Amino acid sequence: MKEKKSGAALAAILICVLAALIAAGAFYYVKVYVPSIDRAVEESTSYNAGNAMPQKAGERELVAESGDISVYRDGDFVIVSNGGEETEFSDWSRDFGLTDTELQQTDLDGDGTDDIIILDDEGEEEATLRRLHGLYALCPKEDGYKVYYTNGEKWQSFFTDVVTCYLNQPDAYPDMLQFVMDINGVEVQFNTETGLALPEYRAYYTRTLTDDNGERVRLNTIRLGPAFISYDARTDTVETEMHVYAVYEDSREQDIGIITGGISVYDSGLFIANESVAFEADPELAVSAPPR
Repeated sequence: MKEKKSGAALAAILICVLAALIAAGAFYYVKVYVPSIDRAVEESTSYNAGNAMPQKAGERELVAESGDISVYRDGDFVIVSNGGEETEFSDWSRDFGLTDTELQQTDLDGDGTDDIIILDDEGEEEATLRRLHGLYALCPKEDGYKVYYTNGEKWQSFFTDVVTCYLNQPDAYPDMLQFVMDINGVEVQFNTETGLALPEYRAYYTRTLTDDNGERVRLNTIRLGPAFISYDARTDTVETEMHVYAVYEDSREQDIGIITGGISVYDSGLFIANESVAFEADPELAVSAPPR
């Protein structure tokens, strides 16, 4: 019964969100695809190869600190000290804390208590040369911390489990690309003659790539890059950015814009924050919308 009530509550929220989408002309949504949670968000980041027992090196290294909170690494262990009270973790990434680690506090789950937010550098993304980060969200509970983890690849996979991104080259307007997003399971309707999405769907338009002779290149498919996860001090929120790529028949890719969003904890999991998802077309590629 408990699971059914939770599902009903999520469905009710989704209805309100979709109503806001129609009224405001913007794209908002919440997590509703329950089975995807195990793929997208993890409470363990275990790397214990060969079932070897985690070991301490015997010497602590300070990884990050903010106020009364400090994070240390000792061999295979990560130690979080909050006001002098320490908690040890032994199943985090083996590379945790080796490069750059950011420590913040914010109420991610909306219970009125600050959660510990750790963003750990996980390397450089090849296409953009931007840094990728793993997110560790530590939510205090009566018996310790509930730990949630995600990173660029996991969050991108989670996002596409929930949202369908459409990209096409409309038959009537081959000089432009059309980008539309909607909840999985809600099929976007297109005009069969023009290839344009119907007016009730929010759509974005960018200029089509051309070859060396100035001829239009045909679109093949769409690709989403990994999520860049960051903390925004202005809004006190955890934010994400994903680049959207048009992949053409000649194998070239074109970065047409960025999907932005937020991360929060809802119903014991990391979810996309309500009313946070939007798309911004690359200003150098954006073109005016054709009449629909």
